Amino acid sequence: MTPPNHDQHEARRRRITVTVANRFTFDTGVVTGWEIKEAAGVPVGFSLYRRTSGGNEQVADEARVELRNGDHFFARPSPTAP
Repeated sequence: MTPPNHDQHEARRRRITVTVANRFTFDTGVVTGWEIKEAAGVPVGFSLYRRTSGGNEQVADEARVELRNGDHFFARPSPTAP
């Protein structure tokens, strides 16, 4: 029987590569939107989006994102930025 939290532990140990203008590799399977923006050097005042098969999904800074190898993200100026 698999111990509780086994899947969560394994998700944290995988190296995941995502693209935000360039390729970035994370050593964990779950990060926040802010961590993705920070790794990619996204300027303050920009919003992060994840490309999906149905369109684009905005990712809030505090949102926990379960990464998948090959994920594509992009950033653009926030519509609420001055």
